[in-house]
Amino acid sequence: MVIRLMKKSNSVLSNNLFMLKEVIGVIPLYVIGTFCLTIARAIVNAYVNVYLIKYVVDAIQFKAQYQDILVSVFWAAAAFLLHKLLESGFINILAPKMTQKLNYSMQMSLFCKAREIDIEKYDQPQFYNDFILSMQNADAKAIDVVDTINTLIYNLTSISAMVAIIASIDTIGLVFALINVTFAYFINIKTAKTNYKKELELVPPRRLGEYVRRVFYLPEYAKEIRMSNIKNVLVKNYKLSVDESKGVIKKYSRLLTALNFTNYGFFRTFLMRGVYLIILAYRLVIQHSVSFGEFLALYNGSWEFKNNLEAIINIVPRIVENSMYIAKYRAFVTTESAIKKIAGNDPLPAKPSKIEFRNVSFRYSENSDFVLKNINLVIEPYEKLAIYGLNGAGKTTLIKLLLRLYMPTEGEILLDGKNINTYSLKDYYKYIGVVFQDFQLFSFSIAENVLLDKYLPEDEQKVTEALEILSFDNRLSKTSQGIATLVSKEFDSSGVDFSGGERQKIALARTMVRDFSILIFDEPASALDPISEYEVNKAIWQSTKGKTVICISHRINANVKADRTIYMRDGQIVDDSELKAIYQ
Repeated sequence: MVIRLMKKSNSVLSNNLFMLKEVIGVIPLYVIGTFCLTIARAIVNAYVNVYLIKYVVDAIQFKAQYQDILVSVFWAAAAFLLHKLLESGFINILAPKMTQKLNYSMQMSLFCKAREIDIEKYDQPQFYNDFILSMQNADAKAIDVVDTINTLIYNLTSISAMVAIIASIDTIGLVFALINVTFAYFINIKTAKTNYKKELELVPPRRLGEYVRRVFYLPEYAKEIRMSNIKNVLVKNYKLSVDESKGVIKKYSRLLTALNFTNYGFFRTFLMRGVYLIILAYRLVIQHSVSFGEFLALYNGSWEFKNNLEAIINIVPRIVENSMYIAKYRAFVTTESAIKKIAGNDPLPAKPSKIEFRNVSFRYSENSDFVLKNINLVIEPYEKLAIYGLNGAGKTTLIKLLLRLYMPTEGEILLDGKNINTYSLKDYYKYIGVVFQDFQLFSFSIAENVLLDKYLPEDEQKVTEALEILSFDNRLSKTSQGIATLVSKEFDSSGVDFSGGERQKIALARTMVRDFSILIFDEPASALDPISEYEVNKAIWQSTKGKTVICISHRINANVKADRTIYMRDGQIVDDSELKAIYQ
């Protein structure tokens, strides 16, 4: 039990120090400035709120020189105002700039990590939930770690000052404060754990509710919502998310209410504001054992001491809670891509080379069925290969393995006689151009969508030529800003909501704008009318001379220019007369 608690404490400390180190690495002046101002504030507040009040009241009661009183008040006020001036300047001028810098730095790190993690991680709900929590809470939790340590520093400094003042007069107030915070500590720990469990249980219904809200405002769903009764399904699921959230909240509400009442109702109000105040009043009025200034100093000091201890106790659950979130963030940012980890640095062949699938099988998880089964396939350099098959045959999965988005469960894939994992992953992605069936366009310019990179003035010609190959030049001439036109009206009313076929041509231009050795087209004409389909297929085959081309389709005669056709069924390459009859 003790060992487990020690390990847990070490983990909590390690996680918080990890995040503090992250913050210091980006904005060290923010941390130093925050801590220094906090120490100064604790000292000034202790002096003004406790010692100065005692001094002034006793000085008046015992008829001290008013000049001495005014001098003390003046210097205290000067110190207080100077600190407030420095603190206000720091909080309102420097801190926003620094926290924005931290936000940018952490989001960039998360963006880079999100780009490199294996796609199979997205298939794991728990990992995806942790990923969302990391993206949503990283920078806020980083600042919260600094704030909690800052609060700890303030209260420890304040406690030291209060103990020095109170102990010189009477110690009974310290006893009452210690009783209060001891019970508060255990109550707050229980409260923090309960809140964390509640938040974890609220993640799935909130995700469902957020999905429904997103569907209602995203333009790509607008037509289906208006032309069907899908709204009923969406509303049903939104109500389900609300009901599940209510159930989770109700599940924990009674316990949280009881914990809150015990902490604030009994210990804070009854014990400190009732019993202790009566004892002090008795000593002042009946026993005359304390002066009025000492009475105020003891009451204010004990109350401050209690608040400081309570604040420290409250920090512990916050530190524990932060640690839980940081652990997820830390696990995410330290997650290594299995594909990247085994990637070599061998240079890629200068020209298209032979591709070979050797006894390749694949399944998405250990508990799922094989999607591909013992695939053996050789694609010669410069070959134009068409892959036909019904939906779910495994065509796209085959391509994902070649693209190194997933790793084969069994077997290997070779390029130029070498396992594809021996090549540099970064260079490998530059070697192969691909357009997926479920391609995505971004709400940026046409040029950026074609390049999938920053647009530079020298890129204009190749972007325009790539679009012309696909007969998009006529549509482009009708836009007001040419290739600078935004794809969608999401951020600018001058943007254009292109048709499905037009969007597909923009996506296909990605394969024409760079000199790829291998080109992969997954249903390249699925959104096109027959005439456009013919033109696009013709453009693809004419513009891909000197390259290896793999084209996937379930549309009849879509790939008539292919050198070779293979057929897939149930994850296998088959010599299937029924399929051949369908496609021929």
